[in-house]
Amino acid sequence: MRSFGTRTAFFLQGFPFFWVEPPSPCYDETMVITLTPEQEAWVTAHVERGEFTSIEAAVRQLVDERIAEIALEEDDFTWAKPYVDEGIAALERGDVMTLEEHKARNTARLAALKR
Repeated sequence: MRSFGTRTAFFLQGFPFFWVEPPSPCYDETMVITLTPEQEAWVTAHVERGEFTSIEAAVRQLVDERIAEIALEEDDFTWAKPYVDEGIAALERGDVMTLEEHKARNTARLAALKR
């Protein structure tokens, strides 16, 4: 068994387990997760490179990112319909600008901000 501050890693039947202390008083439970050797090596390598502050932080971030991906996959974008309809109506009214007009407007805006 190896101790990492609030994290303890141990092996059970050849598989790594991590027992994680709650990171703050607002968490009142711990969770044990099992990583494959490949997952453990990947996470450990990225922690050692400084991409994550800890194994816990890496796992939390990766889980959060996957939850966000699933939410996007499940989104039917009905919330966007009014915006699309508004854009189509503007196009039909001729209320549009060319890319060149857009770039010129942004250049003028940036110049005004620099004054």
